[in-house]
Amino acid sequence: MFGFNKLKYTNLPPAQRIRKLAAECMEPDLNALGFQLLKSDITFKRKKEGFSQEVHFALNNRNSGSSIVVFWLILSVRSSFYTKWHLDTYHQEAMNDHINSWDSINNSKLETPYSRSGHYDLTQHDNVKLMVTVREALMQRGIELLDRSSDWQGAADQLMEEKKYGSVAKIFDFYILSGHIGKAEDSLQFIEDHYKQTGNIPEKRFEEIRIRRAYLKSLT
Repeated sequence: MFGFNKLKYTNLPPAQRIRKLAAECMEPDLNALGFQLLKSDITFKRKKEGFSQEVHFALNNRNSGSSIVVFWLILSVRSSFYTKWHLDTYHQEAMNDHINSWDSINNSKLETPYSRSGHYDLTQHDNVKLMVTVREALMQRGIELLDRSSDWQGAADQLMEEKKYGSVAKIFDFYILSGHIGKAEDSLQFIEDHYKQTGNIPEKRFEEIRIRRAYLKSLT
């Protein structure tokens, strides 16, 4: 069993405990990069090059007292500019302002020796050491993920490399926004061929491809 000094703020409810530790162990470094800890939830947020970057601490809905205190990380990039551009370009609302996201459950770059299947449990490890390793993962690898997708070409390239082909429309749009029409057209063809080989693809994905082919035609 861990000593009292290893498990901090056990008198606080799980959400408050996680927030307090995140603030103590990460806020100075993240503040230096322009991130601010929101009051509404456990999320660090900053604006960069017109994009919104977030580091969110997602809470296990089974958290209880000092017996279950679990969280995982969700990193995301958003752009309100994209939703406006989408409406102006296609005359229809974008699905959302989401550019890309990653979580510690599905991305090994956000895991540390203190995580288990991407989850962090404050009841099982020295709390400060755990939070310090999370901070290091963010500073050494997480910020790089966010920054690369805070650029239109970088965002498109990243989605392709991660094989997130369900985002075919956004991949195309991001290449268009970066001025790479050839890459936009190539990505469309590549993903359409992938869809046809895979099967069981929602018709909406093919409709997105048709809309973007019509857009390309309008440019000639």
